[in-house]
Formats: sequence, C-alpha cells, structure tokens
Amino acid sequence: MAASTETYYDPYDVAIDADPHPVWRRLRDEVPLYRNEEHDFYALSRFDDVMRASLAWQTYSSARGTVLELIDTSRPPEADEAGDSFGMMIFMDPPPHDRLRRLVSRAFTPRRVSALEE
Repeated sequence: MAASTETYYDPYDVAIDADPHPVWRRLRDEVPLYRNEEHDFYALSRFDDVMRASLAWQTYSSARGTVLELIDTSRPPEADEAGDSFGMMIFMDPPPHDRLRRLVSRAFTPRRVSALEE
C-alpha cells in the first residue's frame, strides 16, 4: 500500500502534535488555506494570510470563539456587539475589544512589567 501524499492536519492527532513542524511546513508550502472536513474548520498557515485575516475582523470574527473546541457556530455574529462575549476580551471584536485593550494595556507597559521583577 502506497503512503498517502495528501497534506493532512488534525489538531487532535497526537503524532502530529508531537512534531508539528513538518506538517505546518507542508501546509505553508502546499495548502496555505487548509480545510479539515472532519472537524469542520479552515486553517491559514502563512504569516501574511494570518495577519490579513486578523485585521479583517468583520469577516473573521472572534465573537464566536477562537479555540476549535469552543467555537459556537450557532452564536449570532452580533452577540459581541450586544456585550455577550463569553466574559473574555479575546472573544470580542472591535470596537468593544479596542476599548478594553486600551484600558488594560496601561497596566502592561514595559516600565510596569519590569517593576514586577525582583
């Protein structure tokens, strides 16, 4: 039986998780927009694509979750705007996310973080 040459990625595959770099390289080289039918997700693997998607929050919202196990496709996209964001800033889109980020970023300046060091 010939080995499969199809690019395959499954975030739950223990063998892939043990050494993911070869798979990630194949995704970048061969399938930069990867579709996993079994778990019903897409994965971007090139930096520029990920950066563009992260800035296009109207299309690639975080309001339904950012972790595969937590993504709620039944959740309406407007939920974040209504203030229903799972109680975490990471699950918010702008403008609520930006308002909170401005507030908390004041607590994490280099000066304040270095003051925590011994």
